[in-house]
Amino acid sequence: MEKEFIRPDGSHFWAIHTTVLIEYQGVKAILGNLMDTTELREARIKISENEQRFRQIVENFTVPVTIADL
Repeated sequence: MEKEFIRPDGSHFWAIHTTVLIEYQGVKAILGNLMDTTELREARIKISENEQRFRQIVENFTVPVTIADL
């Protein structure tokens, strides 16, 4: 699950947090991991914004247009 976290300096970042119950040296323990996804999240947002902008441009064309992948 992706969630927003706060660093000790007060800055915010997004990360995927996972935990699992393990046994370590005969003692039950919880193993946790955080993977910072801030850059990935920002890239997804930019891609989405670009897709929306492109869709608006195409939908407002007044003449037929063909887009081909060469």
